[in-house]
Amino acid sequence: MGAILTNNSVFLHVPKTGGNRIIEILRAHGKIKKEFDHKHVEACRMQVIEKKVFSKNPFIFCCVRHPITWYESWYRYQKKRKFKGWGKNNSGSAIYHPCAIIDDCQDEDFNKFVENILNKYPGFVSNMYFQFTRNADLIGKQESLKEFLIMVMNFLGFEIDFNIMNSI
Repeated sequence: MGAILTNNSVFLHVPKTGGNRIIEILRAHGKIKKEFDHKHVEACRMQVIEKKVFSKNPFIFCCVRHPITWYESWYRYQKKRKFKGWGKNNSGSAIYHPCAIIDDCQDEDFNKFVENILNKYPGFVSNMYFQFTRNADLIGKQESLKEFLIMVMNFLGFEIDFNIMNSI
């Protein structure tokens, strides 16, 4: 879940990039002022919802990961969920999720799943990342999440409890 921090900086949670862990660490440090109602909302949507915060040009940060490991992670997650789609709620109404567009690409075979996405939505991961990163001041890599979060917290002037950080 993305959040506004106590100093009005903003964390945007890109799906499958370690955002849950970042939120846990920020929450444990007492640095979250408000969590967004929607878990994966990019900056342009938040600018409309949180006008007061975004009018002050906040520091925005997020994480991405290598696209191949993103596909692997998303596939495992979806397979565990029995390929439940993201584009509709329980009543069948359309809802927003950055990965809803690939709901129709699901397949029991991982290679076919990736092939479906590449054929129907070439550049999907890059395009999704762009929706989150285009307004970001700092973009980290999920592959070095702990180091990134320490750097962000130092930059923001937050004290770090390394007992909490070592849980990453």
